[in-house]
Amino acid sequence: MILSTTYTHNDYTSLAVDLIHHVHVLNKYGFNQKFAESQRGEGMVLGYLMHQDQAVTPSEIAQHANLTSARIATILKTLEKKALITRTTDPSDQRRCLVELTTTGCEAAKEFHASVMHYIEKMLASIGINDATEYVRILGKLARSTQANYQEEKQ
Repeated sequence: MILSTTYTHNDYTSLAVDLIHHVHVLNKYGFNQKFAESQRGEGMVLGYLMHQDQAVTPSEIAQHANLTSARIATILKTLEKKALITRTTDPSDQRRCLVELTTTGCEAAKEFHASVMHYIEKMLASIGINDATEYVRILGKLARSTQANYQEEKQ
């Protein structure tokens, strides 16, 4: 595929084509998979629990992850089988389940976080501090714009 190296003013179509190609290459070689692992599934739940000062409910995890309660239940079942979390009944409300990391789960969460951070730092270092800084700045701007557009569409 021949990519555009220069773009004319407001040539968003060519930019979009190139963006799709670049994202495809990133996916092909696993770059986005590391991000996905830290944002969805077991890795995300471990990371979320690692940053909580107290036990949380499955619904709090689901809300944070933007996942269904059924998906969270499946993830929690898997983590419980691996002895990474415990689920207990809330003593103040027998209808509520509370989730927290075990000692093994805390260690697994730290190891997973360190692995993801190492990978991302390595990728950012490969493009140099200036480009990495610009990339993160632009990605933040895109994230804020996407969030604002999402909020507008919901109204």
